[in-house]
Amino acid sequence: MENLTKWVIQLQGGNEDAFQKIYDLLYRKAYYTALKISNYCEADAQDIVQDTFMEVHRSVKKLQNPEYFKTWMIKILISKCSHKFRDNRDMFIEPEKFAKMEGFVEKRNYMLPDDKLNNEEEKKILLSLVDQLKPKQKEVLLLQYFEQLSIKEMADVLEIPEGTVKTRIMYAKDQLKQLVDEYEKKEGRSLGFKADALGAALMIAFMSEYDAMVEKPITCYKLKTKKTNPYSWLSGVGIAVCSATLIVMGAGIYSELNHSSNAEAVEQRVFEAVIYRGKTIMNCRDAYYTLKEWAQNPKRMALKDDSEVLEITPVYESLKKYHGVYYEKLIASEWVSAFEARK
Repeated sequence: MENLTKWVIQLQGGNEDAFQKIYDLLYRKAYYTALKISNYCEADAQDIVQDTFMEVHRSVKKLQNPEYFKTWMIKILISKCSHKFRDNRDMFIEPEKFAKMEGFVEKRNYMLPDDKLNNEEEKKILLSLVDQLKPKQKEVLLLQYFEQLSIKEMADVLEIPEGTVKTRIMYAKDQLKQLVDEYEKKEGRSLGFKADALGAALMIAFMSEYDAMVEKPITCYKLKTKKTNPYSWLSGVGIAVCSATLIVMGAGIYSELNHSSNAEAVEQRVFEAVIYRGKTIMNCRDAYYTLKEWAQNPKRMALKDDSEVLEITPVYESLKKYHGVYYEKLIASEWVSAFEARK
């Protein structure tokens, strides 16, 4: 991480090219962490990472020890996650976790101390069990086994005592062991990793999923903004925004910035309120999350019957008429094309 520290110092001195290098180095890991915490909601993960890097750029000169940049940035990321889910605390979380991260490619076999996490299916099973944990439990497992932070660093990131960090990790692993045991009993099978080797298994599963995500082809381009853009300060940054086949984070950032230049036109549009299952949906953001709660992806949508499609259609039509960033996020995830085919 010597280069990272060097780039941070350069950025603090006003070298905007250094920001692009930092972004290129770290945005994939930041996106993966946000994606896990958000239960694979791509739109939320995109927003979180975008906000994180904007905050990094705004505040980096306040960082007194550049060698602690990674921990400092993760602290910002976790804070953004907390704010996001405080705002969206009623957001539905799907119980089915096996349809995530499509296109996953296993490249190697890993040996555990006592056994072997020996196939793709078992990695997905373990990851799905992790997603059933409480947010704070999943958070500490990600920080320890994916971000590989020390207890002290985790305490700093989460702003809690080290003893509390240790307690959360203990409870998280105990709960995960219980979920593993319950799964084995329910399915009548023995998994290839042992409950007492969960630390090693988690590191392997997280990194394998992450490796599959970042090896997808990526196209980078410079972002140019207009003077009227509320994010016009980024035009000097020359941030390289990357859009991936698997993840559309870069495209999401570009979309947010590009559409913000048309802010006045957006404000002139009025979202038509609609009632869905007794709840009044009054803005495009609530409509977006309602649709994603109804069907997180096209595969889940295919399981819906015609009456359910008919019931949710007014929400979709209101968001479609308003259009805007949230509707384009649905388009980017192929949600719209799948829904139009069902209508």
